[in-house]
Amino acid sequence: MNQNVDIILEIIKNMPCENVEGVNIPRSLGYEQIGMSIDEFDEAVKYIQDNNLLRKIVPVFKNNKIVLIKIT
Repeated sequence: MNQNVDIILEIIKNMPCENVEGVNIPRSLGYEQIGMSIDEFDEAVKYIQDNNLLRKIVPVFKNNKIVLIKIT
C-alpha cells in the first residue's frame, strides 16, 4: 500500500503542469498509467486524501470507482 502511495506521489511530483492564474494544475493521472489495479489506486488516493499529503486531490469517479485524480 505505501509503495502505491509513493508511486502516485512521485509521478505527481514530476507531472507536467499548466499554470492557470497562478495555480499549478498537473494533468490528470489515471491508474492504468501506473500499472495498479483500480482497487489499489483507490486505496492509495484515499490514503493521500485522508493524510493531507497534497493540498487538494480531486478524484474523478466512474462506476463509483476513482479512475483519475486531478491535483489542484
